[in-house]
Amino acid sequence: MINISTKAEYAIRALVRIALSADKQLVSIGNIAEKEKISKKYLENIFNLLKRSKIVQSTRGPVGGYRLARTPEELTIYDILDAVQGPLASPSCILDPLSCDRTSKCGSRKLWKEFQNHIDDFLKSKTLAQVMGYYKKERKVS
Repeated sequence: MINISTKAEYAIRALVRIALSADKQLVSIGNIAEKEKISKKYLENIFNLLKRSKIVQSTRGPVGGYRLARTPEELTIYDILDAVQGPLASPSCILDPLSCDRTSKCGSRKLWKEFQNHIDDFLKSKTLAQVMGYYKKERKVS
C-alpha cells in the first residue's frame, strides 16, 4: 500500500481551510489548529515545509498568518505531498537506480517504476480546488 504521511493529510486539510477562508484573508496557524484539531506545533513544522516549497506565503505580526502562494486550481496534490513528505514509498531502486546492481535487468523494477508513474500522474491531475469541492459536497451531506 501507499503510505501517505500524517503530515500530508494535515497539510491538505490546512490548505483547504486557507483556501475556503471567507474573504481570502490571512489565516493563522492557531486558527487552523483549533478548527482542524491538529497540534499547533505540528502545523508549524508543516507550514515551514510548505513555505519553503512556495506553496504558502506568510505575514508576521499580530494580524499575520498564511495565504496560498498559488491559486487552488494551480496547486496539485502532488506538489503538496512532495513538499511535506517527498516521494511516496517506492523501492529504493526507483528513487536511486544506483542502489541496486540489478537495476538494468530487473523486471520488477520496471513494474514499480510504471506504478510510481501512474501514482504521480494521478496526484498531478488532482488540484486543491478539486479537494475543496469534495469538502463542499461533504458539508451539504453532513
